[in-house]
Amino acid sequence: MGGAGMFAVSVYMIFMGKFYDSKVAAQLPAGADIAAYNAPTATPEMQAALNEAKRLLQVLRLLTLLWSFQLF
Repeated sequence: MGGAGMFAVSVYMIFMGKFYDSKVAAQLPAGADIAAYNAPTATPEMQAALNEAKRLLQVLRLLTLLWSFQLF
C-alpha cells in the first residue's frame, strides 16, 4: 500500500500544482507571467505582487490540507 499511496500523491501534486498556479496567476495583473514574476530579475513591485497573491492562497491551501486529512 505504501507504494500506491506515494504514486497517488505524485499524481495529485501535478494537478494541484497547476491548480494553485492558475489561482496565483488570476491574482496577478492581466497578462502577467508567473515565471517573470518569480525570476531573479523581477522588480521589487513584481515580487511584492507575487508574494501577495501567494499569501491570499494560504487559506485555500489550508482547506485543501484539512480536506485531504478529512478533518472537517
